[in-house]
Amino acid sequence: MEAVKIEIKGGHHLPTDPLAELRDIHLPPEIGWWPPAYGWWILITALLTLTMFAIFFLVKQHRSNLYKRQALRELHALKKNLNSSNNVKFTFALNILKKTCISNHRSVNAVSKNNQDFIVFMRNQSTKNLFQNTPENINEIMYDSEADEISSDDLNKFLNDAEKWISSHRIIIKKKESSLNA
Repeated sequence: MEAVKIEIKGGHHLPTDPLAELRDIHLPPEIGWWPPAYGWWILITALLTLTMFAIFFLVKQHRSNLYKRQALRELHALKKNLNSSNNVKFTFALNILKKTCISNHRSVNAVSKNNQDFIVFMRNQSTKNLFQNTPENINEIMYDSEADEISSDDLNKFLNDAEKWISSHRIIIKKKESSLNA
């Protein structure tokens, strides 16, 4: 069946079926995923910034705890050492604790105290009940070769307390009580 054409003045023909001359619709190309919209750029920038700050914080935290890891490593080596006497182990453990305090710049004054005051300082700095069974004759144990040998149980308690103290070591600055109330 042919379409009937109507002639108009000037020789133009109008088709009876106007839809016959329509062509297919040309669709625009699909929108690609690149480059992303501005909102995605902002989100990516924010996530990268947060990731960099998190990495920086974690690296800084890891480095700041290096002295703790080294002290714990020395303490574990001291526990495994079977050749030394208990007094020598006690002396080395106390020196490890002092080095741990020195590593933290605010604790330098505590190390300069005598050994008994240093033990009291560590008790005060701890939130746990540590160093409660520390021998009273610390100076004799450390400096007198003929001093009584510290018992293995007391040494193990001291080494375990030292390990707990190093692991949870945080400097607690206590305000001095004012002498106005006296």
